[in-house]
Amino acid sequence: MTDSPQNSYRVGDVVNGWRLAPDGTWVPASSPPPPPGVIQGVPTSTEAMNHDTGHAGAAWPSGNAPSATTEPYGWTGQSAAPSPSGWTTPTKNTPATLSLTAGIIAALANLFFLPGIAAIVLGIVGLRRASRSTPAVGRTRSILGIVLAVVGTVSGVLLLVAILDDSPDAASPDRTTVGTSPEGESMQDMDLSAFTAVDAAAWAQIAKDPEGYVGDKIVLYAEVTQFDAATGSDSFRASTGAEQPSAPFELDVNTLLSGDSSVLTDVTVGDVLKVHAIVEGATTYDTVMGGGMTAPVLKVAAVEDVGFKDLSGDVALGAPVAQEYGGVALALTVTNSSTVQMTYSVEIVAESPDGTVQLGTASAYAENLGPSQSAAVTADFYEDLPPDAVFRIASVDRFDY
Repeated sequence: MTDSPQNSYRVGDVVNGWRLAPDGTWVPASSPPPPPGVIQGVPTSTEAMNHDTGHAGAAWPSGNAPSATTEPYGWTGQSAAPSPSGWTTPTKNTPATLSLTAGIIAALANLFFLPGIAAIVLGIVGLRRASRSTPAVGRTRSILGIVLAVVGTVSGVLLLVAILDDSPDAASPDRTTVGTSPEGESMQDMDLSAFTAVDAAAWAQIAKDPEGYVGDKIVLYAEVTQFDAATGSDSFRASTGAEQPSAPFELDVNTLLSGDSSVLTDVTVGDVLKVHAIVEGATTYDTVMGGGMTAPVLKVAAVEDVGFKDLSGDVALGAPVAQEYGGVALALTVTNSSTVQMTYSVEIVAESPDGTVQLGTASAYAENLGPSQSAAVTADFYEDLPPDAVFRIASVDRFDY
């Protein structure tokens, strides 16, 4: 049986620059073999030259051998040899390069998320472009860009969360813990039991770094030093401290306090207030002497006019004892009610039973008493006092030195 024209060529035969491929298609003799699964375009020109039969193999679909001018299916007017259908060989992949660049930026500057997002999008575009080429130009760059972008973006999110979650508690483990005001909470509706009284050490920390304690609810004392047209009806300046003062100018932290005018309506200069307030930060203002001063800023929730503290409760009077060489010694017990070390000065008066005649005075000192510490001291009267003399505490002062 004679071979038909369809069986006139063997695999590998080259005719006019075309080679018969194993899958029965004709490809340019100079082009590399296609990757597995890729099918070559089939030349179909009717102008191809005829070829004698006699070889086993496949023939051109038209029965004609290719000529020097024959072009494969789907390619016209091109001077270069055609590539297989759907198979391109690009020399560059711009999206892949841009993805890698953006990924590096995202990894180095991980708080900026736009480079990471751009790197991921460009990487996906680069991968799709690489999948349509052989070799897969830009595939590695696209993958690296995506990986770096993911790493940079994730680390940026974690770092941002850490920054937002950071607080003075984390930075200063030994700081005093006080109540914190929920954002937007009405001052009128606040539960005053949520405010925490601060001691001298805690207030010193807050006064040193008010910005680190914003939102803390505290209770402290304030001696009003300025409340006039310059400060307005809803703010005043005061000397503040953790201890209720027993005398003027005992408090030493200059502070700006503000609040609703209805809360401050009865406040005047010289008042000593117990204040429930929220730390708002710090402010800097010019002084009359020139220069600036930084002061804590507090938002007032409630005030109570308590006045100066009566320290007579810190002194207990004992029994008088007549001295051998004249005079009387009166025993005293002094207890420090402060939260810091204090020195006490006590003035005692001896009077007639009806209080109309002052018979004598004496002083006593209790030095360097720690918080809640007591000391037994003596007030010595050098006058001869009658047996019915009455002793009274005239004044008590204390100093933190």
